[in-house]
Amino acid sequence: MGMAIKRGIIVALGLISQIALSLAIYLFLGEHIAVINIIYGILSLFLVLAIIKNTKNYSYMLPWIIILVLFPLIGTLLYLIIGNSKHNSKILKSIVKSEADSKKYLEQDKTVREEIKNNSKLRYITDYAKFPVSKNNDVQYYPLGELAFEEMLKELKSAEKFIFFEYFIVEPR
Repeated sequence: MGMAIKRGIIVALGLISQIALSLAIYLFLGEHIAVINIIYGILSLFLVLAIIKNTKNYSYMLPWIIILVLFPLIGTLLYLIIGNSKHNSKILKSIVKSEADSKKYLEQDKTVREEIKNNSKLRYITDYAKFPVSKNNDVQYYPLGELAFEEMLKELKSAEKFIFFEYFIVEPR
């Protein structure tokens, strides 16, 4: 808890100093503001391109890319200060390790792979999402979670090996 407070104070001080630096630059170099904005924009663009090139997990980096595009100066400094700290987190290291350990259980059956070679959606799931496709599955759709609860309890009681539940929200357009 104490470390989080220290980090928060450091980030807040960095943000305040960044805002002060931005204001000072705009006030003292007012006639060159267009050039400064172009320079910051170019630096931000190069940083975004470097992030895209070197990132495998875009869900983590997308907020950084948005910040860098919208606020080049503040975003660049914030990213350089705290953006690369994701690998220092014990929880994230644990998640990455768990994902790597579980990949051995996600092997695609070769006969199923041969059957789906002409189905682009199923091929996408196996090739890009890295999830194996299986066959002989039974899918039941419930428009409300309350309707599914009784059936879930019944299936849990009668399970012999495993039960695969998938949840998602479907909204009508």
